[in-house]
Amino acid sequence: MFISRRPPKAKSSMKPREQALLLLRKAAQDEALLDEVLTSDHVSDEIIGFHCQQAAEKILKALLSDVGVRFRRTHEIGALMALLAQAGHALLTAE
Repeated sequence: MFISRRPPKAKSSMKPREQALLLLRKAAQDEALLDEVLTSDHVSDEIIGFHCQQAAEKILKALLSDVGVRFRRTHEIGALMALLAQAGHALLTAE
């Protein structure tokens, strides 16, 4: 994995902060859905787990975007966490 301080090459002209805020709004939507269906007998554990994973993924991507770290298109939370840890280390050692 590599960390780049440059903003990601995006298909749009969205700035990193704008992308981060968009991802946080989408994560909040996943969380709102979970609040509605968490106690439902009609929603399986797999569906609940999927939306938990989606919210966590979007939050991690928002954090990475906000600090200007490029990340590949992935659903691997562990890979995103590793990138975030590297970014934190890079920010701490740069001071």
